[in-house]
Amino acid sequence: MASFVVDIRQGQIQVEGEEKFVERVYADFRELLVKQLSGVDLAVPGGVAEQQAQDESKPKSARKSSKRSGPSCAARIDVLKAEGFFDTLRAAKEVTEKLREKGTAYEGKHVAAALINMTSSSKLRRVKEGGGWKYQKP
Repeated sequence: MASFVVDIRQGQIQVEGEEKFVERVYADFRELLVKQLSGVDLAVPGGVAEQQAQDESKPKSARKSSKRSGPSCAARIDVLKAEGFFDTLRAAKEVTEKLREKGTAYEGKHVAAALINMTSSSKLRRVKEGGGWKYQKP
């Protein structure tokens, strides 16, 4: 059985197994390391540590936030509840369609998650009907 250990400042990678397996993992690791460190002289000032410090001091480019502003899906469902939408049993798909009619399009999985959370907090109740769940005011 062969093995090798790499301790990159306590990150420590340890591989054990048949010699060919260990050699293959080592070769892959070495190739990745060489690609990452290409052009960096490890023996002189300005090597890896200094390069990392320079990278950290650079301002990060501003990324657009994918988070939308405004009321949450659950808050919008609460509005539907207040309007009497849940006076009768409603399927998650109906809720999704109603929200879309009102101008807010949510994926079905987000609506379903909000409905389940509202059920857990007793804001809605759910009933199994026709192989699926339907939601109503408690």
